[in-house]
Amino acid sequence: MATAGTTVYLWRPHGLVAYDLTTGLERLVITSPVGEDIPDNPATLPVAADVAGDRLVVSRPVASCRPMLLNLTSLSGLRDLPLTALGCTQVTGLRLSPSAGRLAVSYRTATGSRVAVLATEDGAVLADRAVDTGTTIALAWPDDRNLNGAAIHEPDAAKRTPFFLKTFRVTT
Repeated sequence: MATAGTTVYLWRPHGLVAYDLTTGLERLVITSPVGEDIPDNPATLPVAADVAGDRLVVSRPVASCRPMLLNLTSLSGLRDLPLTALGCTQVTGLRLSPSAGRLAVSYRTATGSRVAVLATEDGAVLADRAVDTGTTIALAWPDDRNLNGAAIHEPDAAKRTPFFLKTFRVTT
């Protein structure tokens, strides 16, 4: 799920819909991020997605490390933003900057968790850094240049470890 103003974008079995919070109406935006119907199976839904303005970015299960940037106005694909050269094995989160000019990606490599910032215009890597490996990595843009994040660790009763956060900031 992602939001833009009073519209919430939701994945349904038949594709991505725009749900208007004020009227309650749904409008089919695309049948799927790759041009085919999405089966009613959570394992085939996108790994991660985000919306900013008229841009949608989607990480698909079959190509997790190649997020696809789409234009919601023309319903066309703009470009792939590959992370394979960075050693990506799985994308775990995506967050477009407020202007949609940058994309923050949390991802896993063979050695741990990382966060990269890419330019959406050409896929150039603007920043890439290791982050504390957490159960979940949350990302937020307070503005177009700074990215805030937190590695969230769930408690482990067997190891007697508490719940904790480890925050970080990436400036591009």
